[in-house]
Amino acid sequence: MRATSLKVLGLVIAIAVVLGFAGDAQAQGVYVGGAYGWTEIVIPVLGGSASHTDTYRLFLGYEFPKILGFEAAWVNLGSHRKWLNDTVGELHTGGWTAALTGRIPIVKWFAVYGKVGYFFWNTQFELEGGDVMEAEGHNGEDLFYGLGVRFNSGKFSFLGEYESYSKGEYHSGEYPDHRVLALAVRYTF
Repeated sequence: MRATSLKVLGLVIAIAVVLGFAGDAQAQGVYVGGAYGWTEIVIPVLGGSASHTDTYRLFLGYEFPKILGFEAAWVNLGSHRKWLNDTVGELHTGGWTAALTGRIPIVKWFAVYGKVGYFFWNTQFELEGGDVMEAEGHNGEDLFYGLGVRFNSGKFSFLGEYESYSKGEYHSGEYPDHRVLALAVRYTF
């Protein structure tokens, strides 16, 4: 799965580089976009890494003419399952983000960027073993951050991103952090 994803990322980057030479970058102003990624986590109750899962993000933002901007997003970090003997645990996390963004243009069609903000999350955890099933859910907000590269082609941009979503503690332990690698496309109005 990861080899295929790396091939797709390479293809997207190659297309973005070619398109980047074709026109002036128009990456400032209001933008919308979507991202697809993947993550693997550790579920502390069961130990070890949980299943790899797909993640999705829809975002809306604004970039000022220089280096700063802001962005809001809806994030679905997927469902993770982990088996331990006859017990299975499943964790699902999603929520909203609000972030300050910053970018450093390298050339007019390529920039590196970062973001930092708050993740307003909701996590549901289910533990099932034999005839016993337990479920609990928690809400909270914690800091998150992201780093990435962006290839601009007119009003479209193609992004490769790394994001880290940390969540706080609950009464019987800590929620796992989600580290996401993603590909994104955005459109600037």
